Amino acid sequence: MKKNHLFPLAIGSLSFLLWSCQAPHTSDGIYEGILPAADCPGIYVMLAINGDQYELLEKYIAEPETFVTRGNIEQKEKQLHLDNQMQFTPLSHELQGQHTTLKKISDRTELPEIYVSQSLKEDQSGEDALIKLYSQKDKKYAEFHFRNNTYQLKLNLHNDSVDEYVDPEQHIKLSQPVPQLSSFQEFIFRNDTAVYTFTQLSPTNCIYHLAGEKMRKKHQLS
Repeated sequence: MKKNHLFPLAIGSLSFLLWSCQAPHTSDGIYEGILPAADCPGIYVMLAINGDQYELLEKYIAEPETFVTRGNIEQKEKQLHLDNQMQFTPLSHELQGQHTTLKKISDRTELPEIYVSQSLKEDQSGEDALIKLYSQKDKKYAEFHFRNNTYQLKLNLHNDSVDEYVDPEQHIKLSQPVPQLSSFQEFIFRNDTAVYTFTQLSPTNCIYHLAGEKMRKKHQLS
């Protein structure tokens, strides 16, 4: 009797192992391609997929503006639906979209730091810091790394001279003056006890630049 009970259990375990080996292919990785645009040569995109999350870099060709977006992915049948209305069908080493095909260039699941972050140096102490600016669900955020701490700040003020990001729980502000005659930007970080001024180290044409909504409306992604 014991053998009769063990035999179906063994078959079930074997079936589970075989099913695990035949699991659907993942689309995780980094993809790149060019989207068409009506008023410029095109839009370079780099898409990083990590399970049901994505990071998207968009850069207008021949223009300095670069946009970084983070969001969620929902799989519907054979298609991947990004929450920014983009849709892709996974194929072998590529993603097929309505207007373009993105080729897989890496198995990494995060965009390279050089494209999505700005290296900073504190003017007085010389300490290193890092800032990432991105959009998520139509909101703009700053992720600030300084002195072994990471601060998530939300855009609170935007005008021609300053972008201010605020964390209301910790009362932290990050302002971003943009000098009109300089290729470098100066960052001011405030908390409850001190004010820190930072110099930007990375060139502005390689990293995210916060532009107005007018730039975002130049194209419709699908």
